[in-house]
This record gives sequence, structure tokens and C-alpha cells, in this order.
Amino acid sequence: MIELSQLGLLAATVFAFRRVAKFSQSLHHAAGLMSAFFLVLMIRELDATLDVVMHGFWKVPALIVTGLAIWPALKHWRETLTSLAQAVHSRYSTVLMIALALLLVYSRLFGMGELWEQAMGANYVRDVKNIAEESTELVAYSLIWLSALGYLAEAKKWRFVTKAQPSPTTIESDISA
Repeated sequence: MIELSQLGLLAATVFAFRRVAKFSQSLHHAAGLMSAFFLVLMIRELDATLDVVMHGFWKVPALIVTGLAIWPALKHWRETLTSLAQAVHSRYSTVLMIALALLLVYSRLFGMGELWEQAMGANYVRDVKNIAEESTELVAYSLIWLSALGYLAEAKKWRFVTKAQPSPTTIESDISA
């Protein structure tokens, strides 16, 4: 159940960042990269399923997604850097960075078998370690998804604000009226 929840949160995160890319011109490139990054994480979470094809097959779709994301980012590198800078300055970037640290660093250290073997001694049960590690990852994925929703709400808000502002009038438009 935990792993299915992780996949659901990752899919929702990928979808949210794709929507951010659609709604926000200034975050378009950054959101595209973030969406691809979380899609690669989702593919990695599916490694056991993809091992049916061949051991380590998850690397193939992950590399394809990576290439498809990096190519436009390199092609428009100036816009990408500007977009990434704007994404980092968002109020939701702090939650995203903490969640990524929790996911990529803490959960890996927390899930080390040696740590659990020493802590539990003769009572070591691998399932307990796995539940603790996967639960930590689930918390991180939840925070990542909430961050993505924040980026999406911000993108929609700014899109609404820019649409709602009246267009500047010029002398020519006043004369033709």
C-alpha cells in the first residue's frame, strides 16, 4: 500500500509540474525539468515491475525521459537558467528542497541495513527496516506533492492576475473608439 501511495503521489507531482509548465511562462522550463525529474523517480520506483522485461531495464525509459527533458533545456539554456532561478525564489522551493533532502539523503541513511542490524541485534527483521524506510519516503513524496501544488496554485494565480489587468490603452485605440 505504501509503494502504491508513493507512485500515486509521484504521478500527481509529475502532472502538477506539467500544469505549472503550461500556466507559467516564467517557470515553463524549470517546471518541465522538475516534471521529468519526478517522472524518472517514478520509473525508478517501478524498477521491480520493469525487471520483468530485463534486469535493470528501468534505466532505458529513465534515460529516454532524461534526454527528452535535457535537450530543450540545453537548447534554451538562458531561459532555463532564468526559469530555475525563479523556481528557487518561490516560497514553495523551501518545502521542495527539504523534501528532496529527506528523500534522497535521510531515507537512504535511515534505511541502511547495518544501522538496523546494530540497533535490533538478534531481533533484526528486514521488513521492519523496509516499512520504516518506505514510510519516510512516503512522507517525503507527500511534501514534494504539496510543494508541486503550491507551485501550481502560484502559477494559476499569476496567470489570472496578468489576464485580469487591463491592457494599456494607446492614443490610437482611443481615437478608433
